[in-house]
Amino acid sequence: MKNQSVHHSIGNTTLNYLSDKGRHLTSLTLFCHELLTTHVTVISKYCYKLNKLFLHCNEFIKNEEFNHSKNRLENLKVFVYDAPRRNRNLPVIPMSTDIAFHLIEECPSLNTIGNLISWQVAEWEVSELKQKVRSRNFDVNVICSSINKINPKYF
Repeated sequence: MKNQSVHHSIGNTTLNYLSDKGRHLTSLTLFCHELLTTHVTVISKYCYKLNKLFLHCNEFIKNEEFNHSKNRLENLKVFVYDAPRRNRNLPVIPMSTDIAFHLIEECPSLNTIGNLISWQVAEWEVSELKQKVRSRNFDVNVICSSINKINPKYF
């Protein structure tokens, strides 16, 4: 039996919709099997009014260099990148605490970032990130939770 995913990849219809209507969105939740750098570029370019961005993806694939200087997510308050098949022993999202801190610095309204348990980071790195956030006086909640449903109080 072939391994089947509940979520599918993001198609051109979704990308076209985000390119055309993204400027009107304040919240976006995407469930997909694969998230590409191309998708992140489209979101950051066209969905610049987002307050909340939830990405639930099984895999992240870097198919092109992401130009961080084009980040327009100045209103982003909540960023959660999680994976359905996550656990501490098998992280599936190739994201680092450096990327998390970069988002914290580049998104001045950000107050919640997670879920680092899905990212390729060790517990000590999460602790280090939280300390760095405190020492720089950022008011950001860093989520690293193994529960299936993240507490809605963060949002």
